[in-house]
Amino acid sequence: RESTAKLWLRSPKMEQNGGLEGYVKVRRAENEDRKWARKNRQWVVKEVEAKKVEDEVASKKRKLDDVAEAAKKAAAAKFKPTADALMDPKAYFSQWQQFSGAPSAGQGGGGAGGSGKGRGKGKGGAAGGTRGPVNAALAA
Repeated sequence: RESTAKLWLRSPKMEQNGGLEGYVKVRRAENEDRKWARKNRQWVVKEVEAKKVEDEVASKKRKLDDVAEAAKKAAAAKFKPTADALMDPKAYFSQWQQFSGAPSAGQGGGGAGGSGKGRGKGKGGAAGGTRGPVNAALAA
């Protein structure tokens, strides 16, 4: 785009020795050029900011979609206990807890009160209490 100031200088209406009038016209044309350039810069900045916001929204949406997809996959998985667990109810329950992600007593899960440490009613002793041979194998 050709400068407005140059157009004013080549204009047949303007006298070559116009003095101050010519200077004012050129100055006004240069001011308009600067104003136009500033508006263009502001438009570019707004476009860049809008693109950043769009990218953030798209990123958040992708993350939510990924979480939803992972939840669907987790829900689609089926619980299959081992043959030993089919014979022993404690082993079956232990495997089911591990599959579902529910905290067991040995993991220190607890309920709404926090970590659950110090709330057990066990007899103490070895870590996790006394276990049978099948449960000990599953816990390890």
